[in-house]
Amino acid sequence: GAGDNADDSGKHQDNVAAFPTGREYAEFVNGWAPAIREQFPDAKIGITMLGRVNNNRDRLKFWNSLIVENIDHDNFDAYVYHIYVRPDNTIELNETTIAQIIKKRTDILEQAMIDDESKEVWITEYGVHADTLEKTVRLTSTLADYTESVANISLPQVLYRKSPDYYPTAPKKYFSLLTSPDGAGLTKLGEMFRERVKKRSENNQE
Repeated sequence: GAGDNADDSGKHQDNVAAFPTGREYAEFVNGWAPAIREQFPDAKIGITMLGRVNNNRDRLKFWNSLIVENIDHDNFDAYVYHIYVRPDNTIELNETTIAQIIKKRTDILEQAMIDDESKEVWITEYGVHADTLEKTVRLTSTLADYTESVANISLPQVLYRKSPDYYPTAPKKYFSLLTSPDGAGLTKLGEMFRERVKKRSENNQE
């Protein structure tokens, strides 16, 4: 029964068939990476790691370690992780509880991350599954502080998603940064990120 864990790529059965363990994934990268580097010498290659260790499933428990054991170190440039936070929505948010919620999840990520300073870290998806937009924005801001402190690339999920009314009960209902696909407007979450960029730009000019 694959797929009931949020970080379990095994919910896609074709993925499980192609990569039953991290070993097969590493061998796949070893087969393709040299050809990619030959055609695109300036391209960087990131490999897909899990952002948590699931001790109840061998595929997930050993995914990261089997990749590291079997991959040619020259065939990639970065470890790629995703991190999502699912808070207990009954908890009242304040400075202390926000920090605790984020740390609980980032501690799990850090237990899974590979200790290898010779490679970059890319967090190519992160987000918060909260039950209100206000909670989403507040928690995502703190999660963004963390991801930007540990990753060379840090990308929130997603740029655009249809109106929350489209999926009224979906956990990602507040993920969108844009109000429309043409980028004409920002959601409150998008505005939060714009302010972060503005503040960083101002700090760099000082």
